Amino acid sequence: MLIVTAGITNCGSTFVSSLSFARSEAKLSFDFIFDSLKKHVFYDPHPVPRVVVSDQAAGIKASIPTGLPNSILQFCDWYVVKNVEKRLLDKGYPKELRKELKSLLWTFVKSKTHTLLEGNRTELHLKLRPDEIRYLQEYWGPKETQFIRVYTCKYPNLGAHSNQRSESLHPGTTDILNKQLSLEAASRRLGKTVQARLRELSVQEAQSAGKLPRTLDRRAFVLLADTISIYAINKISTEWEIIKDEINRASHQSKAACSSCELLIRYGLPCKHYLASPCQDGAPIPRSMIHPRWCLNGEPIQITRWAPLYHTYTLPMSPPRPPQATQNPYLSPRRNEITTLGLQVLEAREGLTGYARTRYDTAATNAQQGLVEYAQELQGDDLHTRMPDIVKKSGWNRQFKSHDKIKKRLMTGAEAAEHDANHREQATAREARL
Repeated sequence: MLIVTAGITNCGSTFVSSLSFARSEAKLSFDFIFDSLKKHVFYDPHPVPRVVVSDQAAGIKASIPTGLPNSILQFCDWYVVKNVEKRLLDKGYPKELRKELKSLLWTFVKSKTHTLLEGNRTELHLKLRPDEIRYLQEYWGPKETQFIRVYTCKYPNLGAHSNQRSESLHPGTTDILNKQLSLEAASRRLGKTVQARLRELSVQEAQSAGKLPRTLDRRAFVLLADTISIYAINKISTEWEIIKDEINRASHQSKAACSSCELLIRYGLPCKHYLASPCQDGAPIPRSMIHPRWCLNGEPIQITRWAPLYHTYTLPMSPPRPPQATQNPYLSPRRNEITTLGLQVLEAREGLTGYARTRYDTAATNAQQGLVEYAQELQGDDLHTRMPDIVKKSGWNRQFKSHDKIKKRLMTGAEAAEHDANHREQATAREARL
């Protein structure tokens, strides 16, 4: 069998971290994988992964405490629900009741607060028999901190709740392998597949450095553009719009040091409490607030303890300003409303797929292009504070008489030509008489 491990890039994509042929998913197999990774990848001073997400394989559960003792073992929530579903099927629960219990199970697993967790637990127990309630309490109860969202949202797991990323690599590997291949031939095929995938990831990282969302607050992200991935910038921009709105409404509560926000703990990105300082100063977000893992073409990570720092002296774009000298650009309600709506446009797109997303992209692009053209039209129609220019009189000012009524119409071109011809004939006749 082939054991696949995967990781997450700075652009949010999946990459293959190891491929290992093994006879079974025994502890010995995972010990070999972890020892190889520590020898060739996570050698000193490079830290080992802080979180490992896996299924309920006995081998990896036994290997983690010895192979990666400082890493957190998190269980795939999809496998947890599937195991409970199998239990319900074996115990003869009716189909309609199993369908209802599946929905309650997912609600229970996705509980985001302890209050919701207890409420969902009570609702789930009301639908179960005493044997299944005892099964959940005795078998899954001690493991709840490893798969319930209220706990896993506080792990530095980059937003992962399942091992779907490694499972998604299986079709790409099994399609090129068969039982007739030798170990050498299979390894060569896998090597070519991994190299092709790495080239795709390199192209994706290069593209991330060359474009920014049109709706992004560029003044705030000027120091981060082309230095960290768009994936990380999009994560920060949501918190940035929240803190701008709170400061504008005077509802922001300052916090000396935040250690509970999900964005900071799970992703290593500044939450709204850290973003409040540059927002109030009218300064761009400094690079020191971003974990090095999000850098484009960055160096290998060597730090184990990290926290965002706000260094005002490293911000050449934001020199000290005297009080009331200039207006803070981030405290403009109308400007913030526009950037917030732009962010909502991008978030709405993520909920669409297929033809619906194509139609939405077309409509959103046409709307934004129309706004740009409308702004260009308004540039010429805007009211000026200076006096208007002197209106130039028309160059064609041929009157029938030099002293005539003002309201009388001017001569036409034909009349003016005839008038000039008559004058020339009269002048010629006068010269002839002399």
